[in-house]
Amino acid sequence: MVLRLLLEKGADIEARTPKGGTPLILAVATNNEESVKILLEYKLDIDAVDIWGGSAIFCLPNPANLSVVRRLINRGASLTIRNNEKYTPLGRAVVNEDLPLVQMLSFQKVDLNAVAAENGTALHIATEKCNVDIVKVLVEKGASPDVANSWMYGSPLQRLFEKYYTSAENKDIIARHLINDAGADVNVHGGNMGSVLNAAILTGSIDTIKLILEKGADIGWQDLHGRRPIHYAALKTAEHFRLLLESSGDDEDRLGIITKTKSGLTVLHFAVATGRSDLVELVLSHTTGIISIDEPDDDGWTPLLWACRVCESWGTPKEISPEIVKLLLDRGADSSVRGRTSDDREWSPLKMARFHGASQEVIELLTASPSKRKEDDWKSKFHVSKKAARTTGFCDLCLCHVYGILYFCNGCELSYSLCFKCYRYREEIHPYHDKWEERGPEFVDDDEEEEEEKEEEEDDPKSSPGIEQVQDDDSEGDWSNDEAEGDERAKGESK
Repeated sequence: MVLRLLLEKGADIEARTPKGGTPLILAVATNNEESVKILLEYKLDIDAVDIWGGSAIFCLPNPANLSVVRRLINRGASLTIRNNEKYTPLGRAVVNEDLPLVQMLSFQKVDLNAVAAENGTALHIATEKCNVDIVKVLVEKGASPDVANSWMYGSPLQRLFEKYYTSAENKDIIARHLINDAGADVNVHGGNMGSVLNAAILTGSIDTIKLILEKGADIGWQDLHGRRPIHYAALKTAEHFRLLLESSGDDEDRLGIITKTKSGLTVLHFAVATGRSDLVELVLSHTTGIISIDEPDDDGWTPLLWACRVCESWGTPKEISPEIVKLLLDRGADSSVRGRTSDDREWSPLKMARFHGASQEVIELLTASPSKRKEDDWKSKFHVSKKAARTTGFCDLCLCHVYGILYFCNGCELSYSLCFKCYRYREEIHPYHDKWEERGPEFVDDDEEEEEEKEEEEDDPKSSPGIEQVQDDDSEGDWSNDEAEGDERAKGESK
């Protein structure tokens, strides 16, 4: 063979391409098993890495050729080495959802509970991917469902529910397997959402939430931001809220129904942002006389200001609800109240509604309401705002979809974003991270706004799209299209 002849004539077995590919890396990436076999007969650095920090075992095609993997392992390829993205070979195999490769690697002498990537252990990655078969393999081989990080990613079970657009059926299967078969502790706390119960309320089925409650989940637990399960339930539906009430035995003190988060939010602030009037009425029935209809949060935002914002996340409608605005106004909410955002701008409910593209019905409700200021106040330029641009992320503090400027943490292991309101709390809630990127534009341009208005008139959409997420699943060693891969790596991952 030509390769053997070249090596016998002294060809450099450690030669590099401009992107760091060695002959072994290229042979593995192109699934040339005969070349791999010949190269491994010679002295070489089997763990030599390319510019992405990946050794040959990272550069396997997907699915991997297990015969090649076996040759690499038998020759001593490291299974604990990490690439530039902090993945181990097992972690990368799980990301690629390559079940046979995961099975082979999990049979090796590797610590299945070691951190396998920036977002946790191999089991964390598998639950995030919502891959039933890989979860079962890892658990069978000894992966713990209770390894948790106090800061970002929590337990594997919690991570399962922190992705919105994954299979609801698979979530149920995995949750029951981890809880009933693997004995996962539902009170392992950590991560941005604090607990399995909090995360499950947002994206899990009612049956799964009931299972978690039956297993003794703490209904009074507060996450890093002071949010309790009842606050999360107030972002969902009346059914979720009732379920929490029933699970507490109507012990509202234990449930913390009148407590505030660290930024001053009550269950009423959350509920009015959902666009679900039945949920708001239920919350009011338990808080009237205790939580004021004009209860301000720490930025002066009353429930009416929150009702003039689009939550859109977690299956909620994407339009501001005129029913909720009217409900609050009928109960005496002050339409002239002003709150502030992180840049110290002041906002009225009318200005907030215009910023979020409210319907004419909402605008008329707000301007028809008696103002405590002078009669011509509604004509003031203060209440004017262009329509905000919609981003593809949600705020990790208020959990609402972000419109306008999105503040993205570039110093984070995981994607973390804040909105134009919550960014002022960054040092308190996200300490030691000072590399923030402003992502815009803040407003839609005039042509785009006109086009959107035309489409709304034609289609009158009522659907709820939830959250847009972009996942970067490119694997190392795609030498057939490494220019494109490099571009994707430079762009990073968006929420």
